Amino acid sequence: MKLIRTLGLAVVAATAMMALVGAAPAMAGNTALCSTNNGGLLTCPIEKQVTSFHSVALNTIFLTTAGNVTCKEALAEGSVLGLAAPQISHLTKFNWTGCTGPFGACTVTTIKLGLILFLKTAVNLGTVVYDNLVFRLVCAPFIDCEYTPVGAVHLLGSSLPLLGGESNGGFGGTKGTLAPAGPLDAPCPEASWDYFYESLTPLWVKT
Repeated sequence: MKLIRTLGLAVVAATAMMALVGAAPAMAGNTALCSTNNGGLLTCPIEKQVTSFHSVALNTIFLTTAGNVTCKEALAEGSVLGLAAPQISHLTKFNWTGCTGPFGACTVTTIKLGLILFLKTAVNLGTVVYDNLVFRLVCAPFIDCEYTPVGAVHLLGSSLPLLGGESNGGFGGTKGTLAPAGPLDAPCPEASWDYFYESLTPLWVKT
C-alpha cells in the first residue's frame, strides 16, 4: 500500500481529472465501490461490490482560529450497503491518534459515527458527504468543542496518477467545512479540515 503523504497531491489529481471529464452534475445511475477495475468498464460485478472499507489518513490537520491541530494518523472504517445513488455506508470506526496543537497534546474523539454517502460524478471519481458524524476536539486551553463536517469532499478511485505514484483510492479535501455541533466551551473557534483517507486495498468508483 502506498499511503498518500500529502493531501495536496490528491486534490491536484482530482482537480485535473475533473477538468478533463467535466464534473458538473452527477453521472446517471447508481454508485458502487468496487474491488476490481473490471477491465475498465463502468460497471462493477455484483460479487466484486465491496461490503466494507478500511482507510487511513496521515497528518490530518484541523485549521482553527485558535490554532492548528495536527494528527499523525486517522482511521476510518465502514460497512457498505448495496447499489444506490448515493451509496450508503454506516461508519463503524472513525478515530485519530497522535494529535498536537499550539500548546501541546490534543484529543479528537468521535461522538456520533453516523453515515458516509458515496456518489459517483465522473469516471472513477465522485463526492463524499457525511451524515450525522460528530466529533469532539479538545486542545487546552482554548478549544473544547464538537464539530460536524458539512458539504462534499472528493472521492477518488484507485490508480489515479499522483506525481509519480499511485493511490488505492480514497476520499478527502482541503479546508473541508466544519460546523459546531454542540459547543462545550462556547464560543467555538471557526474550523476546517485538511485530510485524505486512502483505502488499505484498491477501490474503484463504478456503477
